[in-house]
Amino acid sequence: MVVLENIETGKRIAIYTNNKDKSLSDIAYYMLNRWGDSENIFKEMMARFNLNYHPGYDIKELENQPLVKNPDIVLIKKAIRILKKEIEELEKEIILTQVKEEKRSDKRRRAKISTMKDSITEKDEDIAGFEDKLSQLPVKISIMDLLKGKPMSRCDLEKKKLYDLMQFIAYNSRERLVELFRDCYDDHRDVKPVLDMITRRAGYIKMFGETLIVVLDWIENKKHRQAAVRFCRRLNQTGIKLMGRLKLKLAFYVSQYPMHGSTATPDTVHNLT
Repeated sequence: MVVLENIETGKRIAIYTNNKDKSLSDIAYYMLNRWGDSENIFKEMMARFNLNYHPGYDIKELENQPLVKNPDIVLIKKAIRILKKEIEELEKEIILTQVKEEKRSDKRRRAKISTMKDSITEKDEDIAGFEDKLSQLPVKISIMDLLKGKPMSRCDLEKKKLYDLMQFIAYNSRERLVELFRDCYDDHRDVKPVLDMITRRAGYIKMFGETLIVVLDWIENKKHRQAAVRFCRRLNQTGIKLMGRLKLKLAFYVSQYPMHGSTATPDTVHNLT
């Protein structure tokens, strides 16, 4: 167990590990950095790839894929909120009624106060029951349990898994591009935004022998343009080829002149955004 203490507050947190080879400082460093990186990855995957879970992360979870949020949890939480609001309204009503009772005693008013207190007790019991049930419910359930016999073919499930696979292929492909681009751009804070700007750039393609040439449009920012040129050279050095029957070699370039794409003939111009 590695214990970290906040010098200012005196609070401590513990890290449990079975790694006895790394030093305590290394383990603490890796864990403290891991939290921020993990949150950034989750945020990026949701925003860019619409993935809010990791399909197949666990073997048992894989058997029930795809998993979806348990709708009962949403309904129970909503019911608890409604009950708490009703209790607040009753408590306010009791206070107002008690003030009136202090000014002038009334038998019917006292009965009303008693009835409202009984109602609050019942609602508190309902809330306790809902919260107990909430603690026992799974956060996610199989979509097959949710459908309960409603038509959804095995093919639909397979399509969902294929979609997840394509999303993760796209994510890992982009991460590979990020690794390559880090050597081409010196500001690590903007690596991904600048890379996205380059890869979404418009331009045109042209066949030259057995090479498919991709020319990106002019980039105004000099620093970004130079990074894009270095990136294209780096990609060209890897000798990328298309898969399938064509097996064409790919070559990437950045236009050296503004509005370069406007001079190309219509049959060789394509939007690459």
